[in-house]
Amino acid sequence: MKKGILNLLLLLLVDYCHAAILKWDGEAGDGQWATSINWDLDRLPVPGDEVILDNAYISDDYTVFFPGGNNAVSLLSLIISPGSSQIITCILPSANTASPALILTGPGDVFVLNKGAVFRNASGAALGTPVTVTTSGFFRINNGGHYIHQTTRGHTDYLVSRLSDAAGTEEGIFEFDVPGTASYTISISNRVFGKLIFSASSSGSQRTYTGAGINPVTVRGGMEIRSNTVLSYGANTDSFHIGGDCLVQESGTFNIANGSNKAIIAIKGNLDNRGLITETGTSTGSGIVLNGISRQSILSTGDIAQEVKLTVNNPAGIRLLSPLLISYQLELIQGKLYTSSTDLLSLGADAICSGGSSLSFIEGPMKKIGNTGFDFPLGTGGIYAPIGIGNGGLNTDEFLAEYKRANPQSAPGLGNICQAPIHHISYVEYWNLLRTAGNSSRKIKLAVSSSSFAYNLPALVVARADNGQWISEGGNTHAAGMPSPPYATGTFISDADIEEFGSFTLGSTIDQTQNPLPIKIESFNVRFNNGQSFLQWKTGVCPAAGLRFEVQRAGHDQLFRQLMDVYGNDTGCVYQFTDNYPEKGENYYRLKLTEVNGEISFSKTIVVSDKREPVSELRLSGIERDLLKVSVYSTPGNISFFIFDVSGRVVRSYNRRLFQPGEMFYLPLQELTKGRYLLAGVSGRERLNGICFLK
Repeated sequence: MKKGILNLLLLLLVDYCHAAILKWDGEAGDGQWATSINWDLDRLPVPGDEVILDNAYISDDYTVFFPGGNNAVSLLSLIISPGSSQIITCILPSANTASPALILTGPGDVFVLNKGAVFRNASGAALGTPVTVTTSGFFRINNGGHYIHQTTRGHTDYLVSRLSDAAGTEEGIFEFDVPGTASYTISISNRVFGKLIFSASSSGSQRTYTGAGINPVTVRGGMEIRSNTVLSYGANTDSFHIGGDCLVQESGTFNIANGSNKAIIAIKGNLDNRGLITETGTSTGSGIVLNGISRQSILSTGDIAQEVKLTVNNPAGIRLLSPLLISYQLELIQGKLYTSSTDLLSLGADAICSGGSSLSFIEGPMKKIGNTGFDFPLGTGGIYAPIGIGNGGLNTDEFLAEYKRANPQSAPGLGNICQAPIHHISYVEYWNLLRTAGNSSRKIKLAVSSSSFAYNLPALVVARADNGQWISEGGNTHAAGMPSPPYATGTFISDADIEEFGSFTLGSTIDQTQNPLPIKIESFNVRFNNGQSFLQWKTGVCPAAGLRFEVQRAGHDQLFRQLMDVYGNDTGCVYQFTDNYPEKGENYYRLKLTEVNGEISFSKTIVVSDKREPVSELRLSGIERDLLKVSVYSTPGNISFFIFDVSGRVVRSYNRRLFQPGEMFYLPLQELTKGRYLLAGVSGRERLNGICFLK
């Protein structure tokens, strides 16, 4: 008996050691796996063989079809490894009813899809898992590889359960494109994917995918929910991690929680929502957390509905690339949320905001809808400076608020004329608070930080700009904040409801020696001539020994950078600096003043223009993973890209926003067939150069 077993093992070992490696040469030209002359050994692969589909014999793209009927293929391994620019597609057709139809019996990485490889599993089997490895094998989708599950049959046992998470598989694509309209359950609990795609292309109508389980799911690359597709998540764990971008296409839906447990979708890449993000569960606290380590963005032309909380937890910050309406809750933990007048953040009538602090706030304008009191969590730089409104009015009232770190006395239309009892106003900050819908009056609450440079909190009032002068709206309920010697911090509220809105700042009823707010730079001017910028300023105190002036400049991006330090002296109070290399176009200058005790203040900002025309152009950096990499050198603003085919027809178009010259964009090319194309662009009203490329 023992001798018989030994002989069997010996035969298996001999068979394994003599396993052939077969490659596709496509000699028959019919693309059929079952045609023997399509293989370099002119015989069909048999159990124990290793099969490699590459471009050793065929230089072009090609497709291989498995046989139909109840025909199964057993191999030691299958590796699809196209050339650097080729695509090799392998299809298990719906006419094949075997289960399994493909079984790979070797150890290690036995089912491998390299860059450019596509395996389409469209099995027509009645049950089972048509494509499998064994307990000792792994299914590996390397970056640029693509597996498409286009069958209603299983994918769990010995396929997803053996999916490799080795380095180099982070962007390997696993796509669900299941035919039919019935809900399809995906194996998601305790799974680790590369890039995950949910599609309804094979369905012909809306397709719903559901996932549940007691363990987290990790998607190391991005995740896409395509048009007419619903992903409904109802796991008994709140951890769904997405390491790349999350895209919900038009008419796509991401139901982040459909059961009795909350779900947290943690995204380290960008959020692009063009469809619907919602929840239908009975638990509270479900939401989206943006927790990347580099700056993220939110583009939301779709809707975020029901009780979906949005959490900002990225020290590098998050930028809005479109208007965003939050109807439930905004949570601020770490990092800024950058907004603009065109990419505006709005909170609905029932929405709340929590967690605003110097670690996390809104930099830019923000709108609040409704009739409840609200503190706008605003700020800029490292300064947290909220402004609040009281209760009142209608549920349709709208208020728009923004914090400005600038001298209100130098702002157009504001000035420095003060009505009693105001002695003087702030030299460093103000708020714009506008009522954009409704006619309700509200009390106003202002915040005083250590960067407000106030000594005496009870002597402060709400100062409102009114026809070129500052009038007092009173000040009471002065509440002291955290000690920050020598400065006072805290909040205070206007005496009564305010009927007129506009610009607000801190007003002091006592002089500068007791409440400086502060007064330091008396004048500041910039003159541009012959390619140089000449700066001159005068301090309000002479001499100015011990002061440090940091000259700062910004371009179109409005991000200030240090040019030079100029130090105060014992002899005068007028200082000069020449910028020999200003940027082309607009240049913004300001002074950052630091006193001996560390007190910091800023001058007004002055803009001058270098009228020399900047060069605007597109620069192509190549194609990687079906993404066209192109850099744009132009004036910041809206950019439109157009891709033309050889007949001059526009086949793709993209709208993006340029924040600084030289910024790189990644334009998807997945839907384009192989061929020659022309990329062109428009920046504002300026046409950019065209670039030809091959896909």
